[in-house]
Formats: sequence, structure tokens, C-alpha cells
Amino acid sequence: MPDLRLYATAMLLAAGASALVALAGSWRSRRHAEPREDQHSAPPRVVTVMALAAGLVVGYCVLRQRIAWPPSSALDRFLTLVLPAALVIELLAALPHAPRWLSWSLRGALVASMGRILWHGSVYVSAADSEWTPAQTFAALLICAALTAALWGLLAWLAQRSPPGGSLPLALSVTLACGGAEIMLAGYIQGGAATLPICAALVGVVAALGLFAKTPNMQAPIGIGVVGLSGLLFIGRFFGGLTTGVALVLLGAPLLCWLTELPWLRRRPRWLVGALRLALVAIPLVILLVLAKREFDRETAPLLTRQRTHGRGAEVMSPVAANEAFHVTLECSPLAVTAGQSGCNSPSVFASPRSAPPSASSRRSMAMIGSSAAMALTTRQLIESSGGAMSVPSQ
Repeated sequence: MPDLRLYATAMLLAAGASALVALAGSWRSRRHAEPREDQHSAPPRVVTVMALAAGLVVGYCVLRQRIAWPPSSALDRFLTLVLPAALVIELLAALPHAPRWLSWSLRGALVASMGRILWHGSVYVSAADSEWTPAQTFAALLICAALTAALWGLLAWLAQRSPPGGSLPLALSVTLACGGAEIMLAGYIQGGAATLPICAALVGVVAALGLFAKTPNMQAPIGIGVVGLSGLLFIGRFFGGLTTGVALVLLGAPLLCWLTELPWLRRRPRWLVGALRLALVAIPLVILLVLAKREFDRETAPLLTRQRTHGRGAEVMSPVAANEAFHVTLECSPLAVTAGQSGCNSPSVFASPRSAPPSASSRRSMAMIGSSAAMALTTRQLIESSGGAMSVPSQ
């Protein structure tokens, strides 16, 4: 079951760590800088990357993410290979006199290889068990890489041509938070929780750098945010229950910031432009999240209806209890095991890391079976605790 207190603690500590490192580094760089030195010189950019790294490390340590080495799941490979590679690339790009073409070449290489890294060892690329043809696999990887590259390039371009660049990492943070909630509702709880440290680190860095410069360089936060959003949506789509439509909406939501470049909006005050960007991104995401929650409740409520034989009729669990019971079911469901991060200690025939993600109908069947099992187990525990005096609810 999702631990909201743990998630809040992880986000607060991650944001605090990022803010402290960014404040300390920026203050030291400004103290030793020449009076006429450019505010966007390399040392503050290096500090930005270090602050992001500090926030991510603290956040994932608080979440107690179980990372296997060598990585055995897509989430493990994201946390141990993809995300560190993005940090290293942004650190190299922040070095003095680093060629611009080299920075973007490394970013392009990461985008092109990220999908294949996350798919490694899965049924999508296995020569023996693959259900896709090589052409389908190549097309899927090419489309995912092209969408990620387009998002990264357009946001980086917008940050350069428009002053309120700090709103772009915040827009990515909002999108990551909503994406994490969508992934959780789709059945992959730990995959959704992995978005939270990235959200918090981005917020902490933006808040700290905003105290020292009106227009700080936000290329590194944008890069880390894009890699985190794209990678985790990729995992949620191909190893969880996230649908293609929802994943595309989440990936494209930050591009709504471009609407503020309209002539009658671009000349507005800087703070107003930034607020409009956040509102343009947040409103459709909140609507999407509400619709997903309604669908979640509609599909799971009938599974949690119980009837008693005492003549009282049907008893329906409260929404809070229903959600908690269903989240417990998801932790031990075959879907969570397939995704590579299960909280269930018992062995399962679905635990093969090479097994294909189940279809939508299969996921609903798994949820029904898991919910029935959870209800039966709860009933049995109640009977045992009451000494057998409690009557068994009728099915």
C-alpha cells in the first residue's frame, strides 16, 4: 500500500537537499566571482547539477528503493544507468568551454539508447520469446526517441528565448507528479513513486537559484526532468498498466508552455508568464488525473462489495478502505511482479523477468482474482480472531 507519509518525507528531504546544495554553491561562486562576471557562467551550472544529484540520492534513499545489481528490471536500469548518465552528461555540458555540439551529441545518444536499455532482457527484444517483429521493435524505439528528443529540444529552445525559464522545470515537476499518480493507479506503485524525488529536486533547485539570479540557466534541470519523465512513462507504458494515450498526453503536456509565446501573452510581466505556463500545464493534467481516479473507483468498487447473512443486506466498503485494499492487492499482483518490483514475498509463476506485460483484460482479471483473494484472506483472519463465532459472508 502506498505510504503517503514516506512519500511526503522523501519529497521534503529531497527538495531540502537540492536547495541547500544550490544555495551553498551559488553563494560561494558569487562570493569569489569577479564584479563583471556573467551570471550564467559555468560554476553555477555545475552547482545546479550537483544539487540535483544530491536531491535524487536523498530522495531515493528515503524511499528505500530496492535496487538490484546487476539491474534486473527496467526500474533498476533507469535508476542505475539512465538517470546517472543524464547527470554526467549535464555535468560535462556545464564545464567551462564545453563544446555545444558535444553536449547535444551526448544528449542525443542517451535519448536514442534509453529505450533499448530499459527493454534489455524483456520479451520485447528477446530473439526467442519476442512477440514483436524486429521492424515493430525498431519503430517503437524510434518513435519514443523522437518524441523525447522533440520535447527536450523544444523546452531548451523556449528556455533560451523566453526569460522566465524557471517555470519550465516546475512544469516538468508538475507533470512528473501527475504521471507518478497515473502510474500508481495503473498498478505499478514503486514505478510511480520513483517520480517523486525528481519532482522535489527540480522544485528545490529552482527555488534556490531564483534567489541569486532573475534568469538562471535551467538547461540541466530541464534535461533531468525530460529524461525522468520520458523514462518513467516508458516503464509505465511497457511494464505497467499505463495506456498509450495517457502516456502521450503526459509527455506532451509541458509543451503547452509554448502558448505563452503568443504576442499578446509574451509581453506580460515575467511572473504572470510563469504562472500562466504552470496553469496551462496543470489544468489538463488535473482533469486527466480526476478521470483516471473515477475509472479506478468504478472498476474496483464492485469487486469490494460484500454481503452478510445477518439480514442487513449488502455492505460496501468506504472509498478509503477500498483503495487501501486494492493497493495491497496490487503489491502482490502478477502485474507488479511482472514489472520487476513486487512487495509480495511468496513465489509466483508470473515472476519471470522475460514475461510480457499483460493486456488490459488480463490486468482486470488479475485485479478481480487478487481482490477476491484479499477479501477471502481478510474474512478468514476475522473469523480466526473471533474464535470462529463470526459467520462467513455469502458470495
